[in-house]
Amino acid sequence: CQEPMIPIWVKCAGPIPDNLAVVSTSFDSVTLTWSVPAQLDYYAVIYGYSVEYTSEHSGTKTYHSQSISTNPTVTVPALDSVTKYTFKVAVAFFDPEFANVGPYSTSTTTDTE
Repeated sequence: CQEPMIPIWVKCAGPIPDNLAVVSTSFDSVTLTWSVPAQLDYYAVIYGYSVEYTSEHSGTKTYHSQSISTNPTVTVPALDSVTKYTFKVAVAFFDPEFANVGPYSTSTTTDTE
């Protein structure tokens, strides 16, 4: 008799989005774009992207986008004006609640107007 196998979720290091860039800025938002990770074989189910951002005023926050476009672009809203922000992005795999994300891309920095 064999023990039954119990399925478990393991947080794995999946492919990393690259070419993160700022498309535009306004007084309260920043629009970003990046390249879809090239190696998606095992991690083929993308639920969206997680954008982590920091500023000297508000610390670290996360914005989730359920975009699964081949040319992902997201506008992060409700930012402080005239503030420097640093952004990085990760793929959310297998989990519509965004509990299984990462690793994050290299960061990019910009100022709101």
